[in-house]
Amino acid sequence: MQHYIHRNDSRHLIIATEQQLEILSKTKTWYIDGTFKIIKKPYYQLLSIHGFLKSGEDVKRAPMTFVMMSGKGKKGHKRVFQAVI
Repeated sequence: MQHYIHRNDSRHLIIATEQQLEILSKTKTWYIDGTFKIIKKPYYQLLSIHGFLKSGEDVKRAPMTFVMMSGKGKKGHKRVFQAVI
């Protein structure tokens, strides 16, 4: 799945499969990380959303969603989280 959010000057591209989004919706805790050095214009930040998965006795963090964001403001993050949920 790809979802594109475009408002005024901000752009956000969400990349995830339907299965990843379903797993993420069932995950109690998300781990979110943003990096700025590897992304190219017009984007500013690569955001990754990880879920914690349990397999037997083991709990592992796994990437579920990647988002290329043109900014790092609260409104942009809120739009992304609303689209992911």
